[in-house]
Amino acid sequence: TGDGVGGVQTCALPISHAVSRRVSERRPLLKPVAAINEIVLYALGVAQLRCPGVQVHAAMVEANHKHDQVTDAPEKAQLPDFYRNYHALVARAVNAYWGRGESLWCQGSYDNVETPDDQRTLEEQLLYLWTNPVKDGLVARPEDWPGVMFLPEDFGTEITVARGRPG
Repeated sequence: TGDGVGGVQTCALPISHAVSRRVSERRPLLKPVAAINEIVLYALGVAQLRCPGVQVHAAMVEANHKHDQVTDAPEKAQLPDFYRNYHALVARAVNAYWGRGESLWCQGSYDNVETPDDQRTLEEQLLYLWTNPVKDGLVARPEDWPGVMFLPEDFGTEITVARGRPG
């Protein structure tokens, strides 16, 4: 859909984004333990329900930062709302889990890089995301990472997280 020009309809294509965010002072508050994994997955699910125009293709959460690869449908443009929901829910729950009240995230917004609409760039972004714990010397293989990570074998898989107190 879009403005018709000379009888031709234009179509807005989805826009892919590589998004990352750091924990304040690089503190290890997103440690890959079951309770934190549940918090992150629950918050992702809630944000997805509230903003169905955003598709999450990949996510990886290390102790002090996170990366996501998402697509936002331009006719809905829900990316800011999606991340406001996701980051706020994670911050509240993680702070409650650790018994703290300070800001979880570094000051400012998240880092967001629009990914060009080509297969190679998308694959490079996904490969970077999936190999991040390996690059950081935390595990030998991406599938060994105990934290939240969506790998290629997870594509099309529905993840169910119970609502309630994690742990």
